[in-house]
Parts: sequence; C-alpha cells; structure tokens
Amino acid sequence: MPHGKALSDFEKGRIMALHSQKWSTRRIAAEIGRSHGVVSKYLADPCSYGSAQHPGRPSSVSDRDKRRIIRAASNSTISSKRIQKDLSLMCTPRTVRRVLERSDNIVRAKMSPCPKLTDLHKKQRLAFAEEKLTQQIDWTRIVWSDEKKFNLDGPDGLASYWHDLRKEPLHFSRRNFGGGNVMVWGAFNTPELFPLPLSK
Repeated sequence: MPHGKALSDFEKGRIMALHSQKWSTRRIAAEIGRSHGVVSKYLADPCSYGSAQHPGRPSSVSDRDKRRIIRAASNSTISSKRIQKDLSLMCTPRTVRRVLERSDNIVRAKMSPCPKLTDLHKKQRLAFAEEKLTQQIDWTRIVWSDEKKFNLDGPDGLASYWHDLRKEPLHFSRRNFGGGNVMVWGAFNTPELFPLPLSK
C-alpha cells in the first residue's frame, strides 16, 4: 500500500503548536491539509516518527535451502546451475552463487595440479632415489629427457571448484594421454642432441 509524503519539519511544528492550543486531531488535519491518521500517528510518538525500519525484499531462498546449497557445493566442481536444478530450487543460478559467496566457509578456488601417484609409485620413486645416492655414475652415459603435451582443446589446470575451508583442498590429476593433443619428446646427452619426435 502506498504511503503519503512524510510530514515536514514546518508541519510538525504547526501540529505541536495547534495541539498545545487544545485543537482536536481532525481540526489540525483539516487546517494543515493532511490526513487525520498521519496527524494522530505523529502526536502519539513525535520522537520516533519517520524512524520505522521497512524490511527489504524477502529472500527467495529459505535458510534450509541455503544449507542444502552449501552442502551440495562443498568441495565440488558442480556449477550453480546444476545445484539449482538438482535441488529443484525456485530461484536463479545467480541467487545460488550469491548464497555461496556470502558463506563464511565456501570460496571459489583453483585446483592445484597433482600427479596421480599410487602408494606403489611413491615407494618405487623413493627406492630409485636412495639407490642412486650410493652409486658412482658416469654422467656422460646418462640420457636426459622430458616431454611436453599440447592440448588442442585448451590447457590443463583450469579446473575450479567450491572449496570448503573446513576441508582439505582438491587436486586434479594430470592427464598423460588423451584425444585432441600432441606430445613432444626431447632428449640429450654428452654431447649429442636428439631430434624431437611428435606423437598424437
């Protein structure tokens, strides 16, 4: 319901002056050209007139749904659109993102690359390093090599997720092979450089 214009300081002064002369509220309202209701409201509590706090637009997401959103996003790569769909929420994906952005425990983070190593891989690497520490090695007989993969569909390492600060960070495993990429292998030893072979 629309509200009328608030009383000005001049009108408030006139109301108080006329009221002190024992004028009725209806007579005061007619005299200053305002409604009987606004005059009565002002005289009932002049000090708090105009200080009422009006609530903003109600949230389209309940507190229960906010908790469900945070649980669904916790340490996952799920999108806000997917959360909205999976939880059958009557709000937009943008609202879902706002809920997550306002959470004290959820932040948007990039996944760190991490080799996918099993316990066996770790033991083998450690054993190899310990063995080489005690060997006399002729470095001229060592071939140094490395490889680089170029993805045709974009670089690795762009994965992001909703990191729950109460949990351990997520990591993604580097893909060694896959469709849509080119692998370049290079090697050298003393004093020779080997040609660069390509593989798809």
